[in-house]
Amino acid sequence: MARAKRTAEQRSAAAIAEDLGQAREAGGLHRADESELAATLDLIEVAGGAAGDPLTRARDLLLHHVRRGCELHKTRVTGDSTGQAAADSLATLLSRLPTDNRLTKVIRQAAAGTIGHHISADAVRKREDRIIGEIAVAVFADFQARLNNEPPTIEAAIHHLMPRLSDLRQDLHDLLLMVYDAGPPADPQERWVITEHYRRTALEAGKVVVACEQLFQAGLRLGPKSADEYWFMHRADRLRSSLFRQRGDRAFMLDFSRSDRCHIHRGCDHLQSTAEGVEVYGRWREWTHSCYPTCEFERSLRLTKMCSPHAFLAEAYETELRYLDTGLSQVAVGNDPIVMHHGLLRDGGDPQQDSGH
Repeated sequence: MARAKRTAEQRSAAAIAEDLGQAREAGGLHRADESELAATLDLIEVAGGAAGDPLTRARDLLLHHVRRGCELHKTRVTGDSTGQAAADSLATLLSRLPTDNRLTKVIRQAAAGTIGHHISADAVRKREDRIIGEIAVAVFADFQARLNNEPPTIEAAIHHLMPRLSDLRQDLHDLLLMVYDAGPPADPQERWVITEHYRRTALEAGKVVVACEQLFQAGLRLGPKSADEYWFMHRADRLRSSLFRQRGDRAFMLDFSRSDRCHIHRGCDHLQSTAEGVEVYGRWREWTHSCYPTCEFERSLRLTKMCSPHAFLAEAYETELRYLDTGLSQVAVGNDPIVMHHGLLRDGGDPQQDSGH
Protein backbone atom coordinates (compact mmCIF):
# COMPACT_ATOMS: atom_id res chain seq x y z
CA MET A 1 0.00 0.00 0.00
CA ALA A 2 1.11 3.57 -0.62
CA ARG A 3 2.88 5.37 2.17
CA ALA A 4 1.30 8.74 1.34
CA LYS A 5 0.17 10.44 4.53
CA ARG A 6 -3.44 11.53 4.96
CA THR A 7 -5.03 13.92 7.38
CA ALA A 8 -5.99 12.61 10.82
CA GLU A 9 -9.60 13.70 10.22
CA GLN A 10 -10.40 10.60 8.18
CA ARG A 11 -12.41 8.56 10.69
CA SER A 12 -13.51 5.42 8.91
CA ALA A 13 -12.77 1.72 8.61
CA ALA A 14 -10.92 2.47 5.38
CA ALA A 15 -8.57 4.84 7.24
CA ILE A 16 -7.92 2.16 9.86
CA ALA A 17 -7.18 -0.33 7.06
CA GLU A 18 -4.64 2.11 5.67
CA ASP A 19 -3.02 2.35 9.10
CA LEU A 20 -2.68 -1.43 9.20
CA GLY A 21 -1.36 -1.58 5.66
CA GLN A 22 1.26 1.05 6.37
CA ALA A 23 2.27 -0.67 9.61
CA ARG A 24 2.72 -3.90 7.67
CA GLU A 25 5.05 -2.16 5.22
CA ALA A 26 6.89 -0.39 8.06
CA GLY A 27 7.91 -3.72 9.60
CA GLY A 28 5.06 -4.27 12.04
CA LEU A 29 3.00 -2.32 14.55
CA HIS A 30 5.92 -2.10 16.99
CA ARG A 31 7.89 -0.14 14.40
CA ALA A 32 4.99 1.98 13.12
CA ASP A 33 5.11 5.63 14.17
CA GLU A 34 2.54 8.42 14.52
CA SER A 35 2.39 9.07 10.79
CA GLU A 36 1.63 5.42 10.00
CA LEU A 37 -1.10 5.20 12.67
CA ALA A 38 -2.64 8.64 12.15
CA ALA A 39 -6.28 7.51 11.88
CA THR A 40 -6.10 5.24 14.94
CA LEU A 41 -4.45 7.95 17.02
CA ASP A 42 -7.09 10.44 15.94
CA LEU A 43 -9.91 8.10 17.00
CA ILE A 44 -8.22 7.45 20.34
CA GLU A 45 -8.08 11.19 20.93
CA VAL A 46 -11.76 11.56 20.07
CA ALA A 47 -12.83 8.61 22.23
CA GLY A 48 -10.75 9.71 25.21
CA GLY A 49 -9.46 7.19 27.67
CA ALA A 50 -6.89 6.53 30.35
CA ALA A 51 -3.65 8.46 30.58
CA GLY A 52 -0.62 7.05 28.87
CA ASP A 53 1.27 7.10 25.63
CA PRO A 54 -1.35 7.24 22.83
CA LEU A 55 1.00 5.51 20.38
CA THR A 56 1.44 2.55 22.73
CA ARG A 57 -2.30 2.35 23.27
CA ALA A 58 -2.92 2.49 19.52
CA ARG A 59 -0.47 -0.34 18.94
CA ASP A 60 -1.99 -2.44 21.74
CA LEU A 61 -5.51 -1.91 20.45
CA LEU A 62 -4.59 -2.85 16.88
CA LEU A 63 -2.53 -5.84 18.01
CA HIS A 64 -5.50 -7.16 20.00
CA HIS A 65 -7.77 -6.95 16.96
CA VAL A 66 -5.10 -8.33 14.62
CA ARG A 67 -4.60 -11.46 16.71
CA ARG A 68 -8.33 -11.94 17.14
CA GLY A 69 -9.18 -11.20 13.50
CA CYS A 70 -6.53 -13.55 12.13
CA GLU A 71 -7.61 -16.39 14.42
CA LEU A 72 -11.26 -15.95 13.53
CA HIS A 73 -10.44 -15.80 9.82
CA LYS A 74 -8.63 -19.13 10.11
CA THR A 75 -11.64 -20.78 11.75
CA ARG A 76 -13.89 -19.56 8.92
CA VAL A 77 -11.68 -20.71 6.03
CA THR A 78 -10.55 -24.12 7.27
CA GLY A 79 -10.62 -25.51 3.73
CA ASP A 80 -8.83 -22.55 2.16
CA SER A 81 -5.05 -23.00 2.37
CA THR A 82 -4.33 -19.54 0.99
CA GLY A 83 -6.56 -17.93 3.60
CA GLN A 84 -4.91 -19.97 6.36
CA ALA A 85 -1.43 -18.96 5.19
CA ALA A 86 -2.44 -15.28 4.85
CA ALA A 87 -3.89 -15.17 8.38
CA ASP A 88 -0.69 -16.62 9.81
CA SER A 89 1.60 -14.36 7.78
CA LEU A 90 -0.41 -11.20 8.56
CA ALA A 91 -0.40 -11.94 12.29
CA THR A 92 3.36 -12.42 12.15
CA LEU A 93 4.03 -9.36 10.01
CA LEU A 94 2.01 -6.99 12.19
CA SER A 95 3.01 -8.34 15.61
CA ARG A 96 6.68 -9.11 15.05
CA LEU A 97 9.26 -7.46 17.26
CA PRO A 98 11.57 -4.72 15.92
CA THR A 99 14.46 -7.21 16.07
CA ASP A 100 12.77 -9.45 13.49
CA ASN A 101 14.41 -8.35 10.22
CA ARG A 102 13.14 -11.13 7.97
CA LEU A 103 11.90 -10.12 4.53
CA THR A 104 8.12 -10.09 4.15
CA LYS A 105 8.45 -12.51 1.24
CA VAL A 106 10.26 -14.99 3.48
CA ILE A 107 7.59 -14.75 6.17
CA ARG A 108 4.81 -15.36 3.63
CA GLN A 109 6.59 -18.31 2.09
CA ALA A 110 7.20 -19.77 5.54
CA ALA A 111 3.51 -19.41 6.45
CA ALA A 112 2.49 -21.22 3.25
CA GLY A 113 5.15 -23.88 3.74
CA THR A 114 4.05 -24.61 7.29
CA ILE A 115 0.68 -25.87 6.04
CA GLY A 116 2.21 -27.54 2.99
CA HIS A 117 0.73 -25.06 0.54
CA HIS A 118 2.71 -24.10 -2.55
CA ILE A 119 1.64 -20.61 -3.58
CA SER A 120 3.35 -17.36 -4.42
CA ALA A 121 4.07 -14.78 -1.76
CA ASP A 122 2.15 -12.22 -3.81
CA ALA A 123 -1.01 -14.33 -3.66
CA VAL A 124 -0.67 -14.49 0.11
CA ARG A 125 -0.22 -10.71 0.27
CA LYS A 126 -3.42 -10.12 -1.70
CA ARG A 127 -5.37 -12.30 0.70
CA GLU A 128 -3.82 -10.40 3.62
CA ASP A 129 -5.40 -7.23 2.23
CA ARG A 130 -8.85 -8.82 2.57
CA ILE A 131 -8.16 -9.79 6.19
CA ILE A 132 -6.91 -6.27 6.92
CA GLY A 133 -10.28 -4.97 5.73
CA GLU A 134 -12.11 -7.32 8.12
CA ILE A 135 -9.92 -6.27 11.04
CA ALA A 136 -10.37 -2.58 10.23
CA VAL A 137 -14.16 -2.92 10.33
CA ALA A 138 -13.92 -4.52 13.80
CA VAL A 139 -11.57 -1.79 15.07
CA PHE A 140 -13.83 0.98 13.81
CA ALA A 141 -16.90 -0.71 15.34
CA ASP A 142 -14.93 -0.91 18.59
CA PHE A 143 -14.42 2.88 18.57
CA GLN A 144 -18.03 3.58 17.62
CA ALA A 145 -19.23 1.47 20.53
CA ARG A 146 -16.95 3.28 22.97
CA LEU A 147 -18.16 6.64 21.72
CA ASN A 148 -21.76 5.47 22.32
CA ASN A 149 -20.84 4.20 25.81
CA GLU A 150 -21.56 0.60 24.83
CA PRO A 151 -19.44 -2.55 25.26
CA PRO A 152 -16.98 -2.38 22.36
CA THR A 153 -16.71 -6.14 21.78
CA ILE A 154 -18.84 -9.22 22.26
CA GLU A 155 -16.52 -10.35 25.05
CA ALA A 156 -16.91 -7.02 26.85
CA ALA A 157 -20.70 -7.29 26.46
CA ILE A 158 -20.63 -10.80 27.94
CA HIS A 159 -18.60 -9.57 30.92
CA HIS A 160 -21.14 -6.75 31.35
CA LEU A 161 -24.13 -9.12 31.25
CA MET A 162 -23.08 -12.03 33.42
CA PRO A 163 -22.95 -10.47 36.95
CA ARG A 164 -26.33 -8.80 36.30
CA LEU A 165 -27.83 -12.06 35.07
CA SER A 166 -26.45 -13.93 38.09
CA ASP A 167 -27.95 -11.41 40.52
CA LEU A 168 -31.31 -11.51 38.76
CA ARG A 169 -31.35 -15.32 38.76
CA GLN A 170 -30.89 -15.45 42.51
CA ASP A 171 -33.40 -12.70 43.30
CA LEU A 172 -36.01 -14.06 40.89
CA HIS A 173 -35.60 -17.51 42.39
CA ASP A 174 -36.27 -16.07 45.86
CA LEU A 175 -39.23 -14.15 44.47
CA LEU A 176 -40.79 -17.27 42.98
CA LEU A 177 -40.53 -18.99 46.33
CA MET A 178 -42.78 -16.25 47.73
CA VAL A 179 -45.37 -17.05 45.07
CA TYR A 180 -45.94 -20.44 46.68
CA ASP A 181 -47.10 -18.89 49.93
CA ALA A 182 -50.77 -19.49 50.55
CA GLY A 183 -51.48 -15.84 51.33
CA PRO A 184 -49.82 -12.52 52.12
CA PRO A 185 -48.09 -12.30 55.53
CA ALA A 186 -49.94 -10.55 58.33
CA ASP A 187 -46.99 -8.37 59.33
CA PRO A 188 -47.17 -5.01 57.43
CA GLN A 189 -43.38 -4.66 57.54
CA GLU A 190 -42.95 -8.08 55.95
CA ARG A 191 -45.49 -7.19 53.24
CA TRP A 192 -43.53 -4.00 52.53
CA VAL A 193 -40.26 -5.95 52.21
CA ILE A 194 -41.89 -8.37 49.76
CA THR A 195 -43.32 -5.50 47.71
CA GLU A 196 -39.90 -3.84 47.52
CA HIS A 197 -38.32 -7.14 46.52
CA TYR A 198 -40.78 -7.41 43.63
CA ARG A 199 -40.01 -3.92 42.40
CA ARG A 200 -36.25 -4.21 42.84
CA THR A 201 -36.24 -7.48 40.92
CA ALA A 202 -38.18 -5.80 38.11
CA LEU A 203 -35.45 -3.15 37.95
CA GLU A 204 -32.79 -5.85 37.78
CA ALA A 205 -34.74 -7.47 34.95
CA GLY A 206 -34.66 -4.18 33.08
CA LYS A 207 -30.88 -3.93 33.47
CA VAL A 208 -30.52 -7.48 32.16
CA VAL A 209 -32.68 -6.63 29.15
CA VAL A 210 -30.36 -3.70 28.37
CA ALA A 211 -27.25 -5.89 28.75
CA CYS A 212 -28.78 -8.59 26.53
CA GLU A 213 -29.67 -5.97 23.92
CA GLN A 214 -26.11 -4.63 23.97
CA LEU A 215 -24.65 -8.11 23.57
CA PHE A 216 -26.98 -9.01 20.70
CA GLN A 217 -26.34 -5.71 18.93
CA ALA A 218 -22.58 -6.13 19.37
CA GLY A 219 -22.91 -9.48 17.62
CA LEU A 220 -24.80 -7.91 14.72
CA ARG A 221 -22.41 -4.95 14.50
CA LEU A 222 -19.11 -6.80 14.59
CA GLY A 223 -17.64 -9.05 11.95
CA PRO A 224 -16.57 -12.69 12.26
CA LYS A 225 -17.48 -14.42 15.50
CA SER A 226 -16.36 -17.57 17.27
CA ALA A 227 -18.77 -20.41 18.00
CA ASP A 228 -19.08 -19.32 21.63
CA GLU A 229 -19.76 -15.72 20.63
CA TYR A 230 -22.62 -16.90 18.43
CA TRP A 231 -23.97 -18.93 21.33
CA PHE A 232 -23.95 -16.01 23.80
CA MET A 233 -25.38 -13.65 21.20
CA HIS A 234 -28.40 -15.83 20.51
CA ARG A 235 -28.84 -16.77 24.16
CA ALA A 236 -29.01 -13.05 25.00
CA ASP A 237 -31.77 -12.64 22.42
CA ARG A 238 -33.76 -15.44 24.04
CA LEU A 239 -33.26 -14.16 27.58
CA ARG A 240 -34.41 -10.61 26.84
CA SER A 241 -37.50 -11.94 25.08
CA SER A 242 -38.35 -14.20 28.03
CA LEU A 243 -38.30 -11.48 30.69
CA PHE A 244 -40.77 -9.16 29.00
CA ARG A 245 -42.87 -11.09 26.52
CA GLN A 246 -44.49 -8.14 24.74
CA ARG A 247 -42.34 -6.10 22.34
CA GLY A 248 -43.76 -2.86 23.72
CA ASP A 249 -42.86 -3.85 27.28
CA ARG A 250 -39.28 -4.62 26.24
CA ALA A 251 -39.01 -1.28 24.46
CA PHE A 252 -40.32 0.53 27.55
CA MET A 253 -37.88 -1.24 29.87
CA LEU A 254 -34.97 -0.58 27.51
CA ASP A 255 -35.72 3.12 27.51
CA PHE A 256 -36.44 3.23 31.24
CA SER A 257 -33.39 1.22 32.28
CA ARG A 258 -31.00 3.21 30.11
CA SER A 259 -32.04 6.46 31.73
CA ASP A 260 -31.16 7.95 35.10
CA ARG A 261 -34.70 7.14 36.25
CA CYS A 262 -33.56 3.59 36.89
CA HIS A 263 -31.12 4.47 39.67
CA ILE A 264 -31.40 1.56 42.09
CA HIS A 265 -32.51 3.78 44.99
CA ARG A 266 -35.06 5.82 43.04
CA GLY A 267 -36.17 3.58 40.22
CA CYS A 268 -38.67 1.54 42.25
CA ASP A 269 -40.89 4.59 42.57
CA HIS A 270 -40.22 5.97 39.08
CA LEU A 271 -41.06 2.68 37.38
CA GLN A 272 -44.69 3.22 38.32
CA SER A 273 -44.74 6.99 37.84
CA THR A 274 -46.52 6.70 34.48
CA ALA A 275 -49.59 4.78 33.35
CA GLU A 276 -47.47 2.80 30.88
CA GLY A 277 -44.98 1.89 33.61
CA VAL A 278 -47.78 0.68 35.86
CA GLU A 279 -49.08 -1.55 33.06
CA VAL A 280 -45.64 -2.96 32.21
CA TYR A 281 -44.89 -3.66 35.86
CA GLY A 282 -48.31 -5.26 36.30
CA ARG A 283 -47.79 -7.61 33.37
CA TRP A 284 -44.34 -8.52 34.70
CA ARG A 285 -45.85 -9.41 38.09
CA GLU A 286 -48.46 -11.53 36.33
CA TRP A 287 -45.60 -13.32 34.57
CA THR A 288 -43.90 -14.11 37.89
CA HIS A 289 -47.18 -15.52 39.22
CA SER A 290 -47.73 -17.67 36.14
CA CYS A 291 -45.70 -20.47 37.76
CA TYR A 292 -48.40 -21.17 40.33
CA PRO A 293 -50.10 -23.60 40.69
CA THR A 294 -49.22 -25.60 37.55
CA CYS A 295 -45.39 -25.47 37.73
CA GLU A 296 -43.78 -28.36 39.61
CA PHE A 297 -40.19 -27.13 39.35
CA GLU A 298 -39.83 -26.42 43.08
CA ARG A 299 -42.04 -29.20 44.41
CA SER A 300 -40.98 -32.34 42.54
CA LEU A 301 -38.48 -33.78 40.11
CA ARG A 302 -40.91 -33.46 37.19
CA LEU A 303 -39.00 -30.70 35.41
CA THR A 304 -41.06 -31.21 32.26
CA LYS A 305 -43.85 -29.16 33.88
CA MET A 306 -41.79 -25.99 34.07
CA CYS A 307 -43.36 -22.53 33.88
CA SER A 308 -41.89 -19.63 31.88
CA PRO A 309 -40.19 -17.94 34.87
CA HIS A 310 -38.49 -21.16 35.91
CA ALA A 311 -37.55 -21.86 32.29
CA PHE A 312 -35.82 -18.48 32.33
CA LEU A 313 -33.96 -19.45 35.51
CA ALA A 314 -32.83 -22.70 33.91
CA GLU A 315 -31.49 -20.88 30.83
CA ALA A 316 -29.78 -18.28 33.00
CA TYR A 317 -28.07 -21.03 35.00
CA GLU A 318 -26.98 -22.80 31.82
CA THR A 319 -25.58 -19.49 30.55
CA GLU A 320 -23.55 -19.06 33.75
CA LEU A 321 -22.13 -22.57 33.35
CA ARG A 322 -21.15 -21.80 29.77
CA TYR A 323 -19.49 -18.61 30.96
CA LEU A 324 -17.41 -20.60 33.44
CA ASP A 325 -16.65 -23.30 30.88
CA THR A 326 -15.19 -20.81 28.39
CA GLY A 327 -12.84 -19.42 31.04
CA LEU A 328 -14.19 -15.92 30.49
CA SER A 329 -14.80 -15.42 34.19
CA GLN A 330 -11.07 -15.80 34.80
CA VAL A 331 -10.01 -13.26 32.16
CA ALA A 332 -8.66 -10.01 33.60
CA VAL A 333 -10.08 -7.00 31.81
CA GLY A 334 -7.86 -3.92 31.73
CA ASN A 335 -9.05 -0.59 33.14
CA ASP A 336 -8.13 1.35 30.02
CA PRO A 337 -11.41 2.27 28.26
CA ILE A 338 -9.63 2.13 24.91
CA VAL A 339 -7.54 -1.02 25.33
CA MET A 340 -9.23 -3.93 27.07
CA HIS A 341 -7.10 -7.06 27.12
CA HIS A 342 -9.44 -9.99 26.58
CA GLY A 343 -8.58 -13.60 25.93
CA LEU A 344 -10.31 -15.11 22.91
CA LEU A 345 -13.37 -17.21 23.43
CA ARG A 346 -12.98 -20.81 22.36
CA ASP A 347 -12.78 -21.19 18.61
CA GLY A 348 -13.73 -24.16 16.57
CA GLY A 349 -16.89 -25.91 15.53
CA ASP A 350 -19.59 -24.71 13.23
CA PRO A 351 -20.91 -21.34 14.50
CA GLN A 352 -24.16 -21.72 12.60
CA GLN A 353 -24.87 -25.09 14.18
CA ASP A 354 -23.71 -24.03 17.60
CA SER A 355 -25.88 -20.92 17.62
CA GLY A 356 -29.00 -23.01 17.84
CA HIS A 357 -27.99 -24.53 21.16
